[in-house]
Amino acid sequence: FAADGAPHQGPVAGVELLDAHHSLDDFGAGQSRLLELVEVPPDYLKFDISLIRDLHLAPPARQKMLQTLVSMVRDMEIACLAEGIERAEELEACRAIGFEFAQGYLLGRPAPVESWREAARAQPPDNDASRRAVKAKRA
Repeated sequence: FAADGAPHQGPVAGVELLDAHHSLDDFGAGQSRLLELVEVPPDYLKFDISLIRDLHLAPPARQKMLQTLVSMVRDMEIACLAEGIERAEELEACRAIGFEFAQGYLLGRPAPVESWREAARAQPPDNDASRRAVKAKRA
């Protein structure tokens, strides 16, 4: 956003021309500005680990708040990602709430770039279907 609070779409507007996608990270930590989701909607919204950690043990009001946010964001055709999942119970709680994507140590540890390249080479040619699906939803 520009200093006057107006949306700054410069670099983000060109992302689609490159057939690339953008995401907002750490949503729910610090100052998450809901207006940004409307003014410059991301393809992916990564919910902060502080909202995900021990979600299965969280009070019902917290779970309902997160479910409401996920539902609102999905209604805007933005893909929701839960970050920092370390336990199977957290993953199940995120699935129940409606998250489409997840990341965390439970699902895979950080690895050198070369190992990702090798894994990508081993994937069938259509391994990018989820990104295309998000783009198609927004078109």
